This record gives sequence, structure tokens and C-alpha cells, in this order.
Amino acid sequence: MTPPLKIALIVHHQLELGTGAAGSTLTLAAALRHRGHMVDVIGMELVGNGDSTLSQIRFPWKVAKFLRRAIKDEAYDIVDASTGDYWLITMKEVAATPTVFVTRSHGLEPLAVAARRRAARSGELRLRWRYRLYHGGWRLTEVRRSIGVADLKLVLNLTEKAYLTEILGVRAASVAITAPVAGRAFCEVAPNVPLPYRLLVVGGQQWRKGAADHAVVVEALLRSNPDLEVTWLGVAAAPVASDVADRVGVIERYAPDEFGQILDTHGVMLSLTRFEGLPVVMLEAMSHGVSVVANAVPGPVDLLIGGAGKLVTPGDLNEAVRAVQSLADDDVRVQMGTAAHLAVQKFRPDRVVDLLLENYHEARNVKLASLHS
Repeated sequence: MTPPLKIALIVHHQLELGTGAAGSTLTLAAALRHRGHMVDVIGMELVGNGDSTLSQIRFPWKVAKFLRRAIKDEAYDIVDASTGDYWLITMKEVAATPTVFVTRSHGLEPLAVAARRRAARSGELRLRWRYRLYHGGWRLTEVRRSIGVADLKLVLNLTEKAYLTEILGVRAASVAITAPVAGRAFCEVAPNVPLPYRLLVVGGQQWRKGAADHAVVVEALLRSNPDLEVTWLGVAAAPVASDVADRVGVIERYAPDEFGQILDTHGVMLSLTRFEGLPVVMLEAMSHGVSVVANAVPGPVDLLIGGAGKLVTPGDLNEAVRAVQSLADDDVRVQMGTAAHLAVQKFRPDRVVDLLLENYHEARNVKLASLHS
């Protein structure tokens, strides 16, 4: 029997369950502990409260100090950290230790920066000068350095893998595609009743989440169909005209355990996000047989291609409206929901953890062999 692994999971966010990269990391930690592995989770609390830019700049320095002590004590078999978080650790240090250093994408920063720069050039987004200094500047160097020293690089979609291998020149053998571990909302059993033609919108008021596009599309849908009902997650008030706002229910915050119940009362999800890694809310929605309409960007493309959802051209809001309207047909919606449920079962939490552990053990075997050669 393989002995349990000692694992450090590191993420540059405050640790809060159900929130983005931090929530995914905590869910992964729980799944690994359930398998008997010993897991420590290190978040932004290492430098204090808050996710300010200053805290994000300080975080890798604290991480480097922590990891150098851990290397000396041989405290971990695996260090699995977000891209950029251990850029101060050198290739020489990594090569000399049996600890496997893994760098993990939660949405690869160079691709996110490229998307924002395209939006800025087209006039739909204004980038502050501070963004160009750190998040759109030096941070990319931190990411490249951590990728360069890592024994194993985990990415979320084919575009991210291509960026590492074709742009950065990373060896393909050291790159693996992974997925976030879905929460309790993930459904392994196929839906036994058709879901209603009710629209679910997930995302707050950020540009990245498609806030302005969602508002235009939802208002157009409400005006074209007086019977349509919409639920909008992540906002305090519906950003639509007052004469249709009463048909939009809003849920600003919800517990992760409540998401499955929300999904079971909606047949369609709209996600016009401009940049993603692999959205866990989409995984969970598809597992319930929800038909997803999403922008054709990396992540959603990997999930929805082949009829498991509807992909639309980013920025073409009329196409998005038509895509949602086409799902008013019960037969079309049921057929797509069934395809979505089947397509997403390869991302079942147990399968994601199985594959991750295979990647860990393979990287560890390769590293131990190189140290003993």
C-alpha cells in the first residue's frame, strides 16, 4: 500500500470556502485528507488580512522563507502552489530536494493579461497605471519563474497547455491538465425530470465575469418573453431597467451546499465570462443537466464543445440572446442537458483526485530516480 503523502497547498488568496481559487484549494485539501493524506493549506493569511496588491507582492517572500525551512526539514513530499507563488525559490534548490514542486494554474495570468489588454485596446476596459506595473507587468515574471523551476506544471485547459509548451518552451512531459475539485453540488445521477426554462446568471459586476454583457442580454430576454424568470447570483440588485427588474431574483451570497438546490430549479445558465481557466460553477451546472450558454473562450470551449452546451462569439450579444431563446424548446433543452451531464462526468471529484494523485506519484518517482542516478 502506498504511504500517505505530506502535501502543502499554497494559494495567494485569503482562505474562504466557496470563493474562487481559495475555495477550490480548500475543497481539494478536504478531498486529499479524505484519502488519508496529510495536507497543510497556506493562504494570504501568511502576510495578514486582505488581498491587497502590497500583500500579494509580499506573499512570495513569506512563502520562500516558509519553503526553505520546509525543504531543510523535509516536511513535505509535494508542494503544490499557485503560479507565481514560489518564484523566489531557485532551480538549484528545487533540484536538490526530493520534494516535488508543483505549480498550479487557477486561470493562467499571461492569458488573463492578454484578454484585458485586448479589451483596453478596443475601448471597453480602462487599465490603471498600477495594473501595468504589477499584475500586468512584474507579476508575469513571477509566474514565468515559478513555471520554470517547477517539477510539474498543472494547467486547466488545452490553451494553457499550448501556451506553456509553445510560447514558454516547457517540456510537454512536465505539463498535465487538471481540473478543480467540484463541491457537493456536483451531481453524478442524471436528472429524472426536465428542468424548467428559467435562466440562471452567475457572476458579479466585474468586467472579467461579463457584467455589462449579462445586463444587456438579460434585459433583452426579459422584454422578448414576458414569462421568463431570471435568478442572478453574486449581485445585490439586478442591473436591469426597473420595469423588468421585478422578474429577476438576486442572491448576493450563498453557501456552497445551497448551489445544487438552485441549479435544480433552472434549465439554462448564462455565462459570458471573458476569461476562465475551468469554471467549477459550470462543471456543477452541467452535472445537473443545466444547458449552458457561454462565450467561446478557453475553459468553456473545453467543456461545451461537441453539443454539451452553446458557445457564442464574445461580444456578439445578439447571438447570446438567440442562443438562450433557442433553449425555450423543451426537447432541445432536455437533449442538451443530458449531453452536458454525460460530458462532465469525467470531472467527477473522485476522478479528478485520482488523476491528480497519479500525477503527483509519477512526478515523485521521476524526481527520486534523478536524485539517485
